[in-house]
Amino acid sequence: MLNYITKKLENGVKCYIVPKKGYAEKKAMIAFNYGSCNTEFIYNGKTIKQTKGIAHFLEHKMFDGSADIFSEFEKLGASANAFTNFTTTAYHFNCTENFEKAFELLMKMVSSLDTTEESVEREKKIIGQEIKMYNDDIGWQVYFNGLKCAYSDNNVRYSVAGTLESIEDISCEDLYTAYKAFYTADNCCIIVVGDIDANSVLKLANENLHLGEKCAEKITKQEDEINNDVEKIEKNIPKNVFNIDFREDIKTDDIAYRIAINEVMLEILCGKSSHLYNKLNHKGLISSELTADYLCGNDYGLRIIGGESNNIEEILSEISQEVERYVTFGVSDKNLKRVVKAVKNKNLFGNESLENICSVFADCFTKGIEVLDIYAKYDIIKNNDIREELKTFSRNNRVLSVVGG
Repeated sequence: MLNYITKKLENGVKCYIVPKKGYAEKKAMIAFNYGSCNTEFIYNGKTIKQTKGIAHFLEHKMFDGSADIFSEFEKLGASANAFTNFTTTAYHFNCTENFEKAFELLMKMVSSLDTTEESVEREKKIIGQEIKMYNDDIGWQVYFNGLKCAYSDNNVRYSVAGTLESIEDISCEDLYTAYKAFYTADNCCIIVVGDIDANSVLKLANENLHLGEKCAEKITKQEDEINNDVEKIEKNIPKNVFNIDFREDIKTDDIAYRIAINEVMLEILCGKSSHLYNKLNHKGLISSELTADYLCGNDYGLRIIGGESNNIEEILSEISQEVERYVTFGVSDKNLKRVVKAVKNKNLFGNESLENICSVFADCFTKGIEVLDIYAKYDIIKNNDIREELKTFSRNNRVLSVVGG
């Protein structure tokens, strides 16, 4: 079981402290429930629609200031970085010494935005190069083409960094609006992992993290229709790269349960010990690992099966047959119990890396749940729950994204 301490700062920021006695390395992360999907919101009574890629752009500009912030972290022996995804923007560092000073520096950095129009214009060139790099990446192409097929309007279909065209519309004023709207105490959490004193962490955080009080109201979308069932990019490569995406029929607001059942279901269907995986491997239909991921938010959910093969139609057929077999005959109690245990260990408690622990807590925070909420849901999954969920793996819910010949 993962042991951790949960506290709220005086300003309302949620703080998770995960003690790791004897660990030399320490890590701190400050995460905001704000990502690339949050381009439409209500702030100060006004409905605002911002351009794609602004959350990622703001992440870059938070490192602006009077000094080179990366050099300051390096002088302390700390390595700092940040990331943005669909729902989260997070700033973090790891170190083996000078933790308190590095933690203070991280909090100071996110407590204010200091940028100019000239700096924003320079950054467009840098982010533009990043976007071009993503556009040339086969994995990125197959992933986002699948999302574009699955959703016609939801912002999850767009690249986190935006497009070359969309970032040109970002202004300094837009960034300040986004910062004030979302970098707030009620929209933020701190995660600290390592051999640290919890009281010291809380004292430092109360003294050094200064944020606005109230987050903007986010506008989300729920839609019923798939945009396109197949998307293919022609490219001369030895093996076709594919993603088969099945849209989730969202029937509950309990996102912890959605995560638990979909992770267990995917492991049963196509995990390394599954009948399907072994069959595809034995028949030579896949040339590398078959990946299975669940992507979800409050208004979207996708089960993504990916790999490399020149026999994709046969793989689609094998998946359909396997789904039908489980829908007809169900899952044995023994198999369900084994998979639940394996998924628990792998996804929550099997990886002791500080990076993984911080990422899990940040992801749960932005989904409005606690880590142990998911843990509890694993234990209530029944055989028939898996069967009912697999019924949504229908042709009407399926999209295919391929890069290859």
